[in-house]
Amino acid sequence: MSAASGTHRLATSGDSNQSGAWRLAPYGFLVGLIVLAAYAQTQPAEISIHPTGPLPAVNIP
Repeated sequence: MSAASGTHRLATSGDSNQSGAWRLAPYGFLVGLIVLAAYAQTQPAEISIHPTGPLPAVNIP
């Protein structure tokens, strides 16, 4: 009946009215971490390591 009389409810400390930006902040943070991880990955070098001489013989019993 408060809407009919034109009064407004006072906000209390127990109210959990979060703005939309604060509800989306954790998702934005996770997306940022994923983008940063993808950017930080380095491509492997195209240099392959070849032995310069014969490999030593290994006898495994």
